[in-house]
Amino acid sequence: MTRHAASFVAVLALAAAGCSSTGSAESPEFVTEAAAIETRSVPPQSWEPWPPLEATQPRPSRPAGNGVTVKLIPKDGGSSIEDLFDTVSKATGTSILYDSQNATFKQAKVQFIGSHTIREDELFDWLQAVLSYRKLVLVPVGPKSVDGKSQWLVMDQADPNLKSRPVFIEESQVFDYEDRDGLYIVTTLRCRDTVDTTRVRNALSPLSTATAGIGRIMDIPGSRVLIVGDFAPVVAAMKRSLDIINANSPPSAVRPAPAPAPAPAPAAK
Repeated sequence: MTRHAASFVAVLALAAAGCSSTGSAESPEFVTEAAAIETRSVPPQSWEPWPPLEATQPRPSRPAGNGVTVKLIPKDGGSSIEDLFDTVSKATGTSILYDSQNATFKQAKVQFIGSHTIREDELFDWLQAVLSYRKLVLVPVGPKSVDGKSQWLVMDQADPNLKSRPVFIEESQVFDYEDRDGLYIVTTLRCRDTVDTTRVRNALSPLSTATAGIGRIMDIPGSRVLIVGDFAPVVAAMKRSLDIINANSPPSAVRPAPAPAPAPAPAAK
């Protein structure tokens, strides 16, 4: 190629580059394509981390109490319910309401073999547990006393009115109550955002207490929570099961993350 021809090619190349630069700034087609490329570079929608951040935080430990222990010694012929109430009330300062004329209550006795030593601050919890196997439960009634303690009423486990005085606790506290036999509680259990709440409800329903329809588990369409009402050990078992379901249900196993919406076309000038 001659020197003149080479110069002519160089001039054409510079001119073409100039035209391309000018067109990229003014061409609607190029703007639309650039916007599309930018849209495709947006990361996909992120799903909630699991377990949730708050669930990984250490929970405060249960108070150690005053360190005083109580040794429970069995009596020949068993202990009457009224005697147990008297012992627990004197030790804990808890007031208990009961119907002394109730035939079932008058005949009920608690019998056990071997001594049992527990913390004094857990004596009332023990009373609830031993009453539960006699089909009797304790529920809080009325306003609390000036020192913050509740008064407790003895009810038959089959009494549907039991549901009228539940104890609400947070989900993070459920496992702190898993050994509280006879304590009727209500809480909400959160499902992972890719878990079908209706299917989970159907799977956990058989665990509910069937007596007098006491156990209840409900889901609200569009929400990510289950509302559960049952005895504390049952609710704790439900939560453990749900935790396993949540942990083994990654987003990809249910549905893909939604694609980002396309960018709107620029208005014509």
